[in-house]
Amino acid sequence: TARKYYNKMFDKAPNINGKFGALIWKATSYVHEGNIEKALKTFEEYRALAEKEDLIINVILSYANQGFILTESGNPTEGMKYYEKASDLIKEAELSRPVKENYILYSIMWRCYVLTAKNEFDKAEADFEKCKQMVENRQNPGEERTLHSIYALREIKRGNYDKALEHFSKADTEDAFNWYYMAKAYEKKGDKENASKFYAKVANWNVNSLNLALVRQRAREKIQE
Repeated sequence: TARKYYNKMFDKAPNINGKFGALIWKATSYVHEGNIEKALKTFEEYRALAEKEDLIINVILSYANQGFILTESGNPTEGMKYYEKASDLIKEAELSRPVKENYILYSIMWRCYVLTAKNEFDKAEADFEKCKQMVENRQNPGEERTLHSIYALREIKRGNYDKALEHFSKADTEDAFNWYYMAKAYEKKGDKENASKFYAKVANWNVNSLNLALVRQRAREKIQE
């Protein structure tokens, strides 16, 4: 099985990054199966290893990934707790200034994302504004794409499907996670043809990632409806 391979990959990894990579793939394989508990446990293993090696960035990322998995699995309240742990560590951590600034931005983006998932738009308003300012000042295309993706999720929740699709066109167009929510926006606005096209794209995509794992099963269920 894939997991045996990832366990072997972990054991044979020549360095710590190889071990982290193996654990991410192992967690991803559990998410594909819908086994959220084991995916979260795998990120706990990842965190224990990061703490042992005193790698604070990896500790932060372990919490953020758990927050992401929980939020996408329909439990944003629990997901928020993990995102908050990640954000607290970012504030406390002794990091070089550029790295610290990167992670402060990520932490605000995570908060925008999770509050959107909880339908707490008013609470997220100031964070979205802060994010927008930071992203505009930094002019980093990757950050711009991520922010558009979160804006799109907010517009879906608000029922503004055309606006959502406009944001998705400026987000990462190679990300299965975005395709899934694009399909959802098309479906909600009654465009079955495009909805089916994007659900199928997600279901048949073969570039593995945590983002794909979080949406693939839902896309497959949509195709079978």
